[in-house]
Amino acid sequence: MHAPKVARYDLRAKTHTIDRGSYPVDCFEQGDGWLYMARPLVDHPHIAAMEAYLLPALGLQVNRWEHHPGSEYAWYDFYVDVMTFDVQETFWTSCDLYLDVIITEGKAARILDTDEFLGARADGLLTAAEAEFALTTAHTLLNGLGSCGYSLRAWLRSAVGLEVAF
Repeated sequence: MHAPKVARYDLRAKTHTIDRGSYPVDCFEQGDGWLYMARPLVDHPHIAAMEAYLLPALGLQVNRWEHHPGSEYAWYDFYVDVMTFDVQETFWTSCDLYLDVIITEGKAARILDTDEFLGARADGLLTAAEAEFALTTAHTLLNGLGSCGYSLRAWLRSAVGLEVAF
């Protein structure tokens, strides 16, 4: 089992650093309690570019990906990571807690990577508190989506007053 994935967002240098390297960011926009990022994905087999909202108060990173033509993954609208965040003035850091949710706007949502989550917990890569936070966060998202007709946009408006740009 792999350790939790950590990402660093350097607003001053306009970079997004993950385990595979550091990548230039086209756009950072910061609002009250959120960070928006857009960047191309270099050499990814399925995704050409990504946009993301980091939402520390919700424990979520909401991703919208621009898929390459013909990608088998282009059938859903949003990919949401359950995460924790450390927010500094010019640096944001995220830690992925393994659980993910894919959303087809207005139609359905499905949780992913429960096997990874359980393996990480069994291997001691997540504390009991982190595991509880991840499960509570995923359930809050799924229940909120259900009450808003599986519209992520509607749920984000009702939960935190956020109008997403994508």
